[in-house]
Amino acid sequence: DRRQDNFIAGLSYGGYCAYRCAMTHPEMYACVGSFSSPLDVAEDVRRLHKGQPGLDGDGDDITGTDRDILYLTSCLKEKGIEMPKSFQTVGTEDFTWDFNYVAREHFVKLGMDHTFIQRPGTHNFEFWDAALKDYLEWLPLTKGPGRKERF
Repeated sequence: DRRQDNFIAGLSYGGYCAYRCAMTHPEMYACVGSFSSPLDVAEDVRRLHKGQPGLDGDGDDITGTDRDILYLTSCLKEKGIEMPKSFQTVGTEDFTWDFNYVAREHFVKLGMDHTFIQRPGTHNFEFWDAALKDYLEWLPLTKGPGRKERF
């Protein structure tokens, strides 16, 4: 029930969803992480998913809405609301690299407490296995009564 004890993360679109959840409810999460996630989701839809069956819209309908991570973080900054500390990692050969880099530049411009790690790798579990270990090391986990040591 304490914000400082709540963390959320995900890989690929799960990371996008983690950021969306954390930036929609920043009072609930201390940290958020994404691994190879299209955080600039509007551009991801425009370039990679436009016209796919089951997908309504073309990306433009996402920009400036609660589905747009860049918009959500800008709104939080403008309102002076404390955002969760953010962690983002992506492989340099991942097809989401440019969507990640645009988001990273946006977060830096906002002055967010943000960690960005890129290394060789693609959109696969081998990369995400290492990314998860990095995330767990990065988290501000503490020892104490009723708390477990590292996973």
